[in-house]
Amino acid sequence: MGPPIEIQSWIQILHHWLSPNPQDQQITLNLLKQRLDGYAAITDAPGAQLVPELLELYPDAKVICTVRDPAAWTKSIDQVASLSTLWFLRVVLLPLTGMRHFVEYIDVLGGQWGAIVWGVDAHSADL
Repeated sequence: MGPPIEIQSWIQILHHWLSPNPQDQQITLNLLKQRLDGYAAITDAPGAQLVPELLELYPDAKVICTVRDPAAWTKSIDQVASLSTLWFLRVVLLPLTGMRHFVEYIDVLGGQWGAIVWGVDAHSADL
């Protein structure tokens, strides 16, 4: 667990990334650049799904793609997603400053996955 700004900044990045507003694309890039300042690499979600944005910020970056068994990946992500829907989880995580925003993070991460993997418009899905 890191400081709360870690998870909060990813939530903010994903909210802007999911927005249909074209101005939010630049905000996403600015926030992503701030979040990654000082880092040499990024792995896993949500960064692994932001390759176009990362390449725009870092055009000389190397992208390494690995392949995982789709069924194993689905099982893994389903376990995390199902845990985030437990009604009491927000209360349990409240005293943990680095994790108290985990449920909101999983929610916006689900929006990212819906947009990328399943082609779901995150905004119309709520209607």
